[in-house]
Amino acid sequence: MDNKYMITIKKWSDDIDGTYFVAKVPELKGCMSDRDTIKEALVNVREAISGYLEVLIESGETIPRPRNDKEIVQLLGEYTKEEIAECYQAVDKLRSIIDQLNKM
Repeated sequence: MDNKYMITIKKWSDDIDGTYFVAKVPELKGCMSDRDTIKEALVNVREAISGYLEVLIESGETIPRPRNDKEIVQLLGEYTKEEIAECYQAVDKLRSIIDQLNKM
């Protein structure tokens, strides 16, 4: 499934878990994932989107229409150059995988 929902990613740090990244889909209430890296958070939130939409379909509920015509990943807060590069690489890889799946 081609994702056109906006994904926001925010870096969090605390004394117990250290640094981790929370990826949310504002248009899908409660759809989110958190992981140790941006790449893992993006992969997991995309899986969360698929699961979220499957539940809506199975329960006969309306699927919210994305406001975008392509996926948007928005970084919230401050990031290092390395973290930003990781985000770009993860998004490019995911788009490549989706393009390959769509051609099947």
